[in-house]
Amino acid sequence: MAGRRRNDIKRALILIADSDPFDVRLLEQLCVDAGHIPLTAVDGDNLLAMMAREAADWVFVGADLAPVSGLDVLEALREDDIFRSVPVTLLTSPGVSEAFKASARALGAHTLLQKPLATRSLRHYLQTLPVAQGNLGSSDLQGAFPAPAPRHPGGRSALDETVRTKTGNTPSIIPTAQGGVLLQPGTAEQLAIALDYELTRAARFAGALGCIAVQLAPGPCCSTDALAEFVREQVRTLDYVFCTPKADLVVLLPETDGAGTAIVAGRLASRLGDSAHLAHAHRITFIAYPDAGTDDPARFLELARNANIQLTS
Repeated sequence: MAGRRRNDIKRALILIADSDPFDVRLLEQLCVDAGHIPLTAVDGDNLLAMMAREAADWVFVGADLAPVSGLDVLEALREDDIFRSVPVTLLTSPGVSEAFKASARALGAHTLLQKPLATRSLRHYLQTLPVAQGNLGSSDLQGAFPAPAPRHPGGRSALDETVRTKTGNTPSIIPTAQGGVLLQPGTAEQLAIALDYELTRAARFAGALGCIAVQLAPGPCCSTDALAEFVREQVRTLDYVFCTPKADLVVLLPETDGAGTAIVAGRLASRLGDSAHLAHAHRITFIAYPDAGTDDPARFLELARNANIQLTS
C-alpha cells in the first residue's frame, strides 16, 4: 500500500466513515474547525481503498458499518506493515458489549466514542489529537486502549509514540446521556449543518422534521447549561439540542411531524412549569416540516422561533 506524507503532521489527515451521514458531516466540519484535513468514505471498503492512496494520520470509523465493519477495518489496518500504527477511533452505539470492547482492545483501537457525539467535547478531542508529540495520554480518554507494539521495522515509526497509551480511570471528555452526564449542546454552526441535512432528507424522502425553540430568560440568573441539561432529558437520544447567539436553545426532532412536535413542546412546557428550570426559559415556540411550507433552513428556523407559542413566562 502506498501513500503520501506531509511535513506538518500536526495538521492531521483524517479519514472518516460511518453509516450516519449527519455524524460524518459533523466530524468533517469539526475536523476543519480544528485545522485538520478530513476525507470521507461511504463505507468500510471505500475507506480501505482510500488508505491505499492517502497515508492518513488518524481514522474515525463506525463500528456498525456493513458489510465491512469498523472492527474489520481495524483488523485490516493492523495486518498491514505500513498502516499498523495509524490510530483508529471506533464510533459505537450506546450499550456496546464488553465482548466488542475486548475485541477492539485486542486489535489495538485507540479510543471508543459512544454516540450520540457531543459536539463541544468532540471539538476538544479533535483539537488535542496527539498526532505530533503524543501529548494527550489515554488518562484523558475513557475507553482508550494500548496499541499493539509494532511487529515490523517497516512500520510507520513516526506515529509509534502517538498511539502508545495506558488505561486510566479518570472521567471521559466525551460525556454521554446514558452515563447521566450532560450532552453539551451544539453550536450555531452545527445547527446550520444539521438543519440543511435534516430538511434535505425530509424533503427528498417525504419525511418530517420538528423544530422547537426555547428562548432564554434575560438577565444573569439564566443558566444555559442547566436549561440545556433539562431539555436534553426531555427528548430522545437521537434528537439534537443546539445553543445559538440568538439567546435560545434549538431542538431538532428528526422524523417528527407537526402533531408529534406539538406533543414534545407541550410536554417540555409542562415539565418546565413543574421545575426550578422555569426561571431560565422565557418562551417555547415550534414548527414542523412539511407544515412550515418551506425547506429553506433560515426561513424554517425563523418560523420555529415565531410560529406556535407553547409557553410564555
